[in-house]
Amino acid sequence: MSRKLSGNLEHLGPPALLRLVSAMSPSGVLVLETPEGELRFDVDRGRVREPTEEQLRLARRVLSCRVGRFTFQPQSIEPIEGRVLSLSALAEAAQAIDTDTEIESLMTDEIFDVQTSPDVVKIHVLPSEPPRNPLDEMLVDLDAGAPDELLFADIGVFAHDPRIWRGSIERQWRQLGWRLRLTSLAEEHDAEKFDVVVVHHQNVTARIGAEREWLELIRLGCAADPPVPVVWVSPLGDPEWVHRLIDAGVSFLMPPPTGEIGEVASRFTSDVTRVVERQLRGRRGRGETELSASVSDLVGAILSESDPD
Repeated sequence: MSRKLSGNLEHLGPPALLRLVSAMSPSGVLVLETPEGELRFDVDRGRVREPTEEQLRLARRVLSCRVGRFTFQPQSIEPIEGRVLSLSALAEAAQAIDTDTEIESLMTDEIFDVQTSPDVVKIHVLPSEPPRNPLDEMLVDLDAGAPDELLFADIGVFAHDPRIWRGSIERQWRQLGWRLRLTSLAEEHDAEKFDVVVVHHQNVTARIGAEREWLELIRLGCAADPPVPVVWVSPLGDPEWVHRLIDAGVSFLMPPPTGEIGEVASRFTSDVTRVVERQLRGRRGRGETELSASVSDLVGAILSESDPD
C-alpha cells in the first residue's frame, strides 16, 4: 500500500478496516477519529505494539462506533520491540474484552515476540497446511465479519467448458472484487443470489433440448428485485433464437471467443469484463448502494497489490 487513504467509518466499520489493513501487512500510521475517542496506531508490517488493558477498553469503544473518519498514511516506522500482534487480532481482542475470557488467552495465538533483530519473529501457531487459495480465505473472513460494509459482486457463470473462465478472467475479476461462481442448470440455483449472470455456450448444440430452462433463467433474473442482468455469450447466427432471448429479457448478447489463448482470449476477457462492469453499474443505479470511493480504493489496493503467497 503506497498511497494515503481516508474515508468515513459509516461506509467501512472499524473492525473491518483493521482486518483489511492487517491483510496488506503495510507500514505507516493508522488513525481512527470517533466521538468515543481517537486511536492512533504505528503499524509495522501489519503489526502493532501489544496494548494494555486500558488501551484495549478504549479500542473497544472506538471500534464499536460507526461515526467518524479513518486515515492511513504509509511511511517508515521504527521497528517495534517487545510483544506485538496483528491489527486483526487487536480487533478481535478489543471486541471480546468485556467477556470472561482473559485478554492474554485472547491474543496468545497472534502475539509475536520480537527479539533483538526486528526481522526475527517467533510465531507460536502456524496452520497445519497452507490454504488452497489464501485470498479466498481472506474474502470468506471479510464476508463473515463485515457483510454490510463490503459488497463484493457475485458473478454466476453458466458454462459447459469452464477452462477459459479459470484463467485470466477469474484473476482479473478477483482484483476488481468480483467472485466468479461457476454453475450449471443441473444445480439448484436462485437468480437473486447473483449480481450478474453470464451464460457461455461455445456452440449451438449446448442449448439444444434445454431451451425452455435457459429462457426461464433469464426470466427469473428479470423478476428479481432489483433485476439480475443476464449476459448471453454464444453464436448468434440463429435469428429466431436471438429473438426468443431478447423477448425473455436478456441484457446483452455477444459472440463467444474463437480461441482460448493469445490476442483473441485477451480481447474477450477485456470485452466481457467491460460488459459485466456496465451491468453492475446499471444495477446499482436501480437501487443498490455503491461502495464509497474510499472503501473501493482500500479494497482495490488489497486485491491488486497483496502477494497471495
